Amino acid sequence: MTTVMIFHEVDDVDHWVQSPKREEFFGPLGMTARTFVDQTKRTASVWVVEVPSMDALQAALTSEGGPML
Repeated sequence: MTTVMIFHEVDDVDHWVQSPKREEFFGPLGMTARTFVDQTKRTASVWVVEVPSMDALQAALTSEGGPML
């Protein structure tokens, strides 16, 4: 497994953190995603994703449904 950190800007942090979309998307692919929020800049957030490979992650993120996460 490879660990990847992905920086993400969001408008509604509470909604983003509580959303089940990441688990619904990554779970079936054998990936896990944990979320973190910068407490000093509430729009700055990070995913820490465990992926089988970078190729698998790239394919997932460019697939239908990937960008909406």
